[in-house]
Amino acid sequence: MQPILPLLALIVLPFAFSDPTPLVIPWNTTHSYGPDGPWPVITVQVGSVSDAAGTQPLSTVNLHPGGVWESMILRKNFCNDNGTNAGDGTSPCLAEQAGLYELIASETVKHDITDAVGLVWQWGSSAVDTVSGIAVNVLDTMTIPTLQGTLTVPNSTISAVSAWQVELPDGTYYSAEVGTLSLGAPGTGTQPFNATVTGQTVPGFAYAQGAVASNSWGLHYGSASLSQEGSLVFGGYDQSRVLGDVGVFDLDSVMIANLLDVQIGVENGSSPFSEGSFTGLLKLNASFNGVQPAVINPIVPYMFMSPETCAAVAENLPVTFNSQVGLYIWNTTDPKYERIVNSPAYLAFVFQNAGSANLTIKVPFQLLNLTLEAPIVTTTQQYFPCRPFYASDHSGNYFLGKAFLQAAFIGINRQVENFFLAQAPGPGVGGSTIIPIGPNDTPISTDPIENFAVSWARDWTVLSDDNNSRTTITHSTGATSDNGSSRNTTAHPTGAIPDNETGSNATAHPTDAINAPKSTLASGPSSRTKAGIAVGATVGALAVAGVVILRWLRRRRTAVPPQENDVPRKQNIWVHEKDGRARFHEIGDRFPHEVQKTARRARLHELGEGLPHEADGDHEIHELDVIRNLEQNWISTSNLNHVSADQPVPEER
Repeated sequence: MQPILPLLALIVLPFAFSDPTPLVIPWNTTHSYGPDGPWPVITVQVGSVSDAAGTQPLSTVNLHPGGVWESMILRKNFCNDNGTNAGDGTSPCLAEQAGLYELIASETVKHDITDAVGLVWQWGSSAVDTVSGIAVNVLDTMTIPTLQGTLTVPNSTISAVSAWQVELPDGTYYSAEVGTLSLGAPGTGTQPFNATVTGQTVPGFAYAQGAVASNSWGLHYGSASLSQEGSLVFGGYDQSRVLGDVGVFDLDSVMIANLLDVQIGVENGSSPFSEGSFTGLLKLNASFNGVQPAVINPIVPYMFMSPETCAAVAENLPVTFNSQVGLYIWNTTDPKYERIVNSPAYLAFVFQNAGSANLTIKVPFQLLNLTLEAPIVTTTQQYFPCRPFYASDHSGNYFLGKAFLQAAFIGINRQVENFFLAQAPGPGVGGSTIIPIGPNDTPISTDPIENFAVSWARDWTVLSDDNNSRTTITHSTGATSDNGSSRNTTAHPTGAIPDNETGSNATAHPTDAINAPKSTLASGPSSRTKAGIAVGATVGALAVAGVVILRWLRRRRTAVPPQENDVPRKQNIWVHEKDGRARFHEIGDRFPHEVQKTARRARLHELGEGLPHEADGDHEIHELDVIRNLEQNWISTSNLNHVSADQPVPEER
């Protein structure tokens, strides 16, 4: 965890609106944040205040890029004066280190634009995370640094967040540390709230002003742990971050593509796995006709896949499933750990790509060696970011978040409602080649796929070819029932527990679906097998028994995640989706009755259509009393075990 970046010293340059140019957004190369990353950030300024020198930006905040519609920005009253979380009054407020939005002090903020109160969740994220919290929609000036000069966006759409807590599988909670930067919205990227007030998104505003050629963007997250700066371009993309074939998909309310398989392979040299490589690790849902829909979501951190698929991958890794946090912990003392994460081995995602060959995105295991830290765990641990889950909306979708996007390029052209997906390079990527996206552009230019291995050469330790054989094991896809689970089995975590965990987190009952037999090696019977046959039936029987015992011991070391019934029940949570269509999720018993009634009265308008309510023209621009009261009620009357009953959300200073 690192302190907030000092105020950026920016040179303000005029935009040549007569000659649209892609806007390249610089990343904060000195600061990154967890607690499950490190994840890189972009630094922006929000709000305005006047002084003797004129109007100045007010608050400097670090944000994760990837949102849609509103930017979710943590506000000043997210933290208490004593540096603790407003939610519980005791835990350190880590969000303060990334910067907080001083909404009350801003001279350009507009409050009374909607009566909807609650977290605005994006890209279908509420199907993944159990979240709770409060926020209010406002409009305010946002100042964005670009390599072409400073872009100032008036009336930028903001979800000002006073509380945002994430529930872990064991029922405990932690507060968010960093908000999100919106990457625009459908159509023109504007959001009308009433007859006189229209919110702006950054790429939509840049397009409307003629600064860029289209309402579009290109994003590669890069890797904070490997000091690879990300790439974010409004109105274009960096061609050096796009390698090989590009998948072009229709953009609905979410970015969704069909997975065909998940595989383990090695780019060059010998494999760190004794079996070589693996295919067929994707455990298909029988209802999807041989494909697995996956939502590409820059907001969520992990690769959210079914327990069967996560277990099929983890079976081949020195990891143990920790049921308290719902993630796999690397066994860093196992010699195989260093061999795997430093080698050219990768986890591959094979996507269906209309009109061309399948699209494969390779995520090197070096990028899947991430860090858990407080408040998720008390002692820092390295983890493998596969989260076993079933989508709470019963869609059956997987979600591929920031862990996946370290190795993948995504882009959107809102003019034609398409999104792009391609392989991204490693830390050794060369110089940038910035390409504009025109209003009607669907194909985009790429660099050779051979650049992938070249860009990783300095970071990989290539294993000698005589260390391991290069064979391939193909697993059965093991199609499951419609809900993604095998009904005739019961799965529980199993295996050794790390020193800082208790044995209560694991039991030993692997599922039949996960333990489905593998096919024979592609290379045929080994010499050891032939010798065993020659010795005779007795020795052969002993050999079979030995294999069974070894496989049993191996299963003991490999954690099997929970079945659907063992995954903590998804609570009805106070969030509403803003992913191209608005819909409201009813508040469950976790929130006070008064707030429930108010929230049910707040009917969200279709985004870009209709008006929520007319603002009182004589109403002064200040914090709405109803919002203030709701914030205090949410904290003081909630029955969440992480919220102190006598700890209200503080007023802003």
